[in-house]
Amino acid sequence: METVCQACGYQRKPTDQAPDWECPACGKAYSKTSHGSPASLPVKAQNSSPDPDNPHVGEGACANYLATHYCLPQTYRDAFLRRVVIPVLATTAMLTMIVLLTAVFLGPVKRQGLSIGWLIFPFDGLALLVVCYVASMIWRSMTIRADSIEIVQASSTRVIRAVDVLGYATDYVHAGRSSGWRYAFVCRQYGQPEERMYFVLGPDNLKDPRLLGLFRAMHNYGNSSLDKLLGEVMSGEQRKSDQFIAGMLFLIDLYMTWSFWPLICTMLRKM
Repeated sequence: METVCQACGYQRKPTDQAPDWECPACGKAYSKTSHGSPASLPVKAQNSSPDPDNPHVGEGACANYLATHYCLPQTYRDAFLRRVVIPVLATTAMLTMIVLLTAVFLGPVKRQGLSIGWLIFPFDGLALLVVCYVASMIWRSMTIRADSIEIVQASSTRVIRAVDVLGYATDYVHAGRSSGWRYAFVCRQYGQPEERMYFVLGPDNLKDPRLLGLFRAMHNYGNSSLDKLLGEVMSGEQRKSDQFIAGMLFLIDLYMTWSFWPLICTMLRKM
């Protein structure tokens, strides 16, 4: 008989190293959660691909799960390192380059006796856009309620009804020299074609038994398995990647500040 945790919905595997009495995903004892959850999660829908002969399989699983486990709203945000530290470090580097370019372009114009007032506005506008973009990243979040999922991105807010959610998708994508995980809810409103609602999710959020149980209760329409993603989360690979990026950005900022700001100050004094 297959063992399924009633708290988070994880189906125990033969390769799991946790004790027989403990759930490998959330760490809770099976005996304490066997009667604590109002409804067990469907085993057949766990982390499987949609059946092409029956595309509606699993439909309604999200609504049933949210109504049972999310009576109180829960907000999930990206990790502080990825949400605040990395964008701030990147913004510092970009603003330094903008100020340097401003000094480089305005110097010759000033020496020629031309008006530089109109040139200030494009550079100020560009700097303002950079700051606003970083500020928008700080506010990104996902709020799950008993009947809907609200996704707040850079400058938009989308509310998905739970009854419209068919499943989720996890894909490992490569963009240039970088790579990472992309998450989405697969939705279909009445009379509308199927679409994907992408959202930002911090790796630490997957340690929440309720959120992990939600994913395991639905079909995975993505190309990568949830277990592969959880493997990177539990091993700390994603956290190490974020720390490496933050460290590199800090060194770049330090070098740019040490090298460029004396030059910038000299050029501004000559203007």
